[in-house]
Amino acid sequence: MEENKITEKTENYRNPDGTFTEGNPGRPKGTKNFTTKVREALLKVAEGKDYTYEEAYLKAILKKAIIDQDTTIMKLIWNYLDGMPNQNIDMDIKRDEPDIREIYKELKQKANDDDKTKTADADNKSGQPS
Repeated sequence: MEENKITEKTENYRNPDGTFTEGNPGRPKGTKNFTTKVREALLKVAEGKDYTYEEAYLKAILKKAIIDQDTTIMKLIWNYLDGMPNQNIDMDIKRDEPDIREIYKELKQKANDDDKTKTADADNKSGQPS
């Protein structure tokens, strides 16, 4: 019975392939996403306390990093404050090996030479001058 209610509600908003119908953004107007709800909850003052949940959360994180000496939390905080260091990737590949195009040309030339040799050998065996 519960499934029918869900199906009835979603049938009006979705195409047969499951995508949303034209003009339907997917969720009702005014619906808040999870991040917004968490941010709002963190701004509330804790019951019977003179600080917000956000302040309590920060204290707990800093306690874990500083007092408990959790290096993972320390790195996480540092990376969020300063950002991860840029890792420049050099796309210029310089090697002592020959370029792939040169290898291809050499292989193609060798294949052509082998074909010419086979053709000449076959002609010689059949008695026809090349």
